[in-house]
Amino acid sequence: MAWHKIAQRAKFPVYRPRQTLGLNLAGLVLDRDGCLLADWGKPTFSSQGPHFGVFELAGTIMCGQAGVATQVATAVVNRVRLQVLVQCPTWPKCTIKDGETKGEFLLFLPERGAKHYTIQLDSAHVSLSDFLKVARSFTRVR
Repeated sequence: MAWHKIAQRAKFPVYRPRQTLGLNLAGLVLDRDGCLLADWGKPTFSSQGPHFGVFELAGTIMCGQAGVATQVATAVVNRVRLQVLVQCPTWPKCTIKDGETKGEFLLFLPERGAKHYTIQLDSAHVSLSDFLKVARSFTRVR
């Protein structure tokens, strides 16, 4: 399903990244619960190659919770200071390096508008600087 079709059907504003690090869109779906899921690069469960994913309506009961993670940095995205989290096998002792290699980075981006709506961005095998390039590139789909 195309981005504009999902934006028409979704009950929330839909955002997509303009910066995809040269990775191909591997999947895009608005599931039966109304959650948007999109993946670029290798699937999340793959241990090879870069990957990132977007979950919209993140952190809700309907669309799931991210699980445990360690804060490893902060970053400013859209003039908001956010926690950069890492999930890794050695939790709670995850580091930035773990986020780039054997774990994954996790960031919750607020919507640019007035409503408190959240986009979950995660990645595997992506550097922190590239991860933040993706995070800073979101644009609303009309």
